[in-house]
Amino acid sequence: MTVKEYVDLYLEIYDKLKLVNFNKEQVAMCILQEISKDKRGNEIEKNKRTYNSVLPATDKQLEYLKQLGIEVKLPLTRKGASDLIEKTKAEKIQKLTKQWVFYFRAGFKDSAFFLIRSINLIIQHIILI
Repeated sequence: MTVKEYVDLYLEIYDKLKLVNFNKEQVAMCILQEISKDKRGNEIEKNKRTYNSVLPATDKQLEYLKQLGIEVKLPLTRKGASDLIEKTKAEKIQKLTKQWVFYFRAGFKDSAFFLIRSINLIIQHIILI
C-alpha cells in the first residue's frame, strides 16, 4: 500500500471510531509501523527475486523437473526452474482435466472404469500440487 492509501484508511477508520475514546497518536504510530513493515517486505521480495534470478537451480528443483519429465538445459536459474515447474504443473493439470471431461462426455460416468479413472486423475492432480 502507498502512504496515501494508509492515510485514507486511517481517515476512514477515524471516521468510524470518532465516537470511541482512543489515543490518536497510538493509532498513527500503528499505521506508520504497518507502512514500515510493508516497505521492508517489498524490499525483501525484490531482493529475493533478484537473488533467485541469478543463482543456479537447486538440485531439488532439477530432480523435480526430471520427475515431471522435463529435459533441462543448463544453465538454469532458480527462478527459471521455478517458472518451468509451475508451467509444467499447470499444463499437466489442464491435460488431466481434459481427459476427465472426455470420459465424462463419452458416457463412462456411471461405470466402474470412470470411477477408477477419476480417482487416478485426482491422485495425479494431488501429486502435482
